[in-house]
Amino acid sequence: MELILIPLICYIAGYILYAIIKTAINHSKAVHLQKENQQLLKEIRDLLQAMQQGQHHSSPQTSNQIDKQV
Repeated sequence: MELILIPLICYIAGYILYAIIKTAINHSKAVHLQKENQQLLKEIRDLLQAMQQGQHHSSPQTSNQIDKQV
């Protein structure tokens, strides 16, 4: 009976350790992606703000030319 319990306990402990490590890696990736998303959102906001400021200062003809280029 004891010969069966030791490998079983080691297997369970190994699986738990694997799950903990896998969760930590996934969490690390999620944190990295969250930071990357925040940076991209900031860049998008900056671009939108620059576009809005540019439209206020440019003539409608210039704005139409920009739309055609895009």
